[in-house]
Amino acid sequence: MTYLPSPTGQVLRFGEILSPSFMRAVYARADCVELRSAEHPLKASVPMLPHAHLPQTIRCYVEVPPAVQGKEDHHFALAHGEQAIEYILLSDDCEIEKCFNFKTGRIMAAPIREQAEGERLDHMPHFDLYPLLPDQMLNVGRMVLLGESFRVEARDLMALLGAGGNNPPLRLRRLDLANCDGLLQKWSAHIMRRGPIVEDDNVGKLDQLLAARGVADQLRTDVVRTLGALADAMWNYEGNALEDFADVFEQESRVGAPQPLRGFLNSLTAALDQVESQARIAKAYLADYTITSIR
Repeated sequence: MTYLPSPTGQVLRFGEILSPSFMRAVYARADCVELRSAEHPLKASVPMLPHAHLPQTIRCYVEVPPAVQGKEDHHFALAHGEQAIEYILLSDDCEIEKCFNFKTGRIMAAPIREQAEGERLDHMPHFDLYPLLPDQMLNVGRMVLLGESFRVEARDLMALLGAGGNNPPLRLRRLDLANCDGLLQKWSAHIMRRGPIVEDDNVGKLDQLLAARGVADQLRTDVVRTLGALADAMWNYEGNALEDFADVFEQESRVGAPQPLRGFLNSLTAALDQVESQARIAKAYLADYTITSIR
């Protein structure tokens, strides 16, 4: 795994690792209540330290009475949350850029914890965890907790960037392209149950079903291998080759002039050829009499 220095621009990116002091992995429980802010005078009976300069009033948050709950725009709630050592951004680059351009909206993030004792990072079958392997920038393995993802107000992150947040502790590092793709695959598996990771898991279950019906080891191996390759080819077509045209369209819109398409069209054709080839091979193995005779 390779980590890169965070970019220095004023827009954050998917796969960027941050550490703002105010962020918490917030979640609601049954004791969550609506709150409003209030100011109360500081009572004279409060013990006063010598030469202490205390305010005349203190700000606090009190529960909104049931009769007016939901009728006023309070924007506060009593919830639960935990502070992590770091956080990684999960919102798509386009979503982040839209939030920053319109100065509104919320950005998805997930907390990161240190590797637990005895925990393996090279084999992670769970859809709600993504391992961050150590390298020269990070000498300790860590784990992204996708199952504890939450949203943070974009305006607050923008304010930190405007205050010099390009430097630590706000922006720490980011994943390279290959590992951004790995994180995206695991995030898609967790949030939508789609993508190569889920398909690989389902193909493994198909393998067990075929084994229980007496299908030979070699044929099952060929089926599993080709279906896995087809899943990877389909991901490359949808997530990479086709996605390129969205980037070209946005760039063309910004500069107001046509941009070269030939290279991207060639990549799209190659991706489709790969999907077609892998699908043809997989269909051939599935057409074996041993499998077609299964009831």
